[in-house]
Order: sequence, then structure tokens, then C-alpha cells
Amino acid sequence: MRCRPAAVPERLSAFNASLKLTFDACQAGRLGRGETCRLQDPGIRLASHILRKRQACPDFCRTLGDHQVRNANLAWQMLQRQDVLPVGRASFLSGLTSAQWPGRFQELAPGPLTGAAQTWADGAHNVEAARALAALLDDHGPKHIVLGILANKDADAIVGVLAPHALSFAFVPVTDHAHHDPAELAARFGGKAARSLEEALRDLPEPRLIAGSLYLAGEALRLNGQLPN
Repeated sequence: MRCRPAAVPERLSAFNASLKLTFDACQAGRLGRGETCRLQDPGIRLASHILRKRQACPDFCRTLGDHQVRNANLAWQMLQRQDVLPVGRASFLSGLTSAQWPGRFQELAPGPLTGAAQTWADGAHNVEAARALAALLDDHGPKHIVLGILANKDADAIVGVLAPHALSFAFVPVTDHAHHDPAELAARFGGKAARSLEEALRDLPEPRLIAGSLYLAGEALRLNGQLPN
């Protein structure tokens, strides 16, 4: 039965929760036991396919963390419950392999800001996004983290989540937006304060990660000549 548009928002929370259970079951290796995973559910097959593909081929959705697998699963399930825009499974999976999401664990190209040093930018700006980023760093390894955090965000929570994955911290302002003072953050959490992204990255060893704000990620892209069209 297809969802009426008005009914979709009411169902999203429970639906997403059920997809998380589906994904967790697949990740735990229970796929194939019909009594546990209900193989007739196309979302289970999709989540399992993405997980296996990601494990077998590192170039498949290289930055696709577990949270994005769940997001992809949710998108697929929703597409299957509408008939306005038909999307086949092969097209959907092909889209995942070619999707580019600026500022979401994006590896920056060599450029004016990064030089030749390996540098990523992620717009993680709240504790939930920081947790998702931390899960990615479990796979990709720790980084020297450059953080700029808006004044209305929970700096303690964000830094606390990322600290186990930080080789060092450098705190910077978020230009043209109210932000936590870099010097105060450096005093509270350790690390250094810098007046700009350029200053923070100067002589900072790789691998480096710029995070804490979508505005800061956008600034990194602008300074490196990588703003999307």
C-alpha cells in the first residue's frame, strides 16, 4: 500500500527506527536467517548489498558511513512507496557510487588552502553529526582536527565526541558568525587557537580535518577554490 503524502511525516520516525533495526541486523551478520531478517524486505537486501559492496570495494561510496547507509536505505524505501518518479535499484545504487556531497567528509584537492597536505572538511555542527563523524574516523583513523563552533552549539559535547579521534586540536573563528572564542576553547580543551583557517593549517601535519560548522566547511572550500557550481 502506498503512503499518502499527508501521512508520510507521521510515519517517518517509526519508519526510520525500523530501518535502523534492519540495518543493525544486517551488519551483525544475521542476514540470511529468514526468521530474523525477513528476506522479502527490499530494504534489508539493499542495506546488506551496500555493506558487502563497501567492504569488498573501498572505492564504493568511500565516505559512506553507517549513518549514510541507513539514510540510503530510508531513501530507497520511500522511493518504493511512490509512483510519481520510478527509480530502479540499479540506478539508485549507481547514484550512490557517483554522489558528491560537499562538506561531508570531503577530501579536499591540493590547492591554495591545503597545499599538498591530505585534508578533509566536514560540516559536523552538532553532537549528532559529531558522532557520525567519529564513527567514520573509526574507519579512517585519527586526524589533526581544526574546529570552529558557532556560539549556539554545545562545544563541550562536540569536542568530547571528537577528542578520542584527534591527534591535536586547533580552534578557529567562524567568519561573520557568532562563535565560541578559539582562545577559550583552546584553554578548556587543550590545543592551540588560530585567527584563521590559513593560520591553523600552516605547518599542521597531515592528515588534517576541518570540522565544527557548515559555514567553516564552506569557507574551506572557498579558500581552496572548490566551491560547488
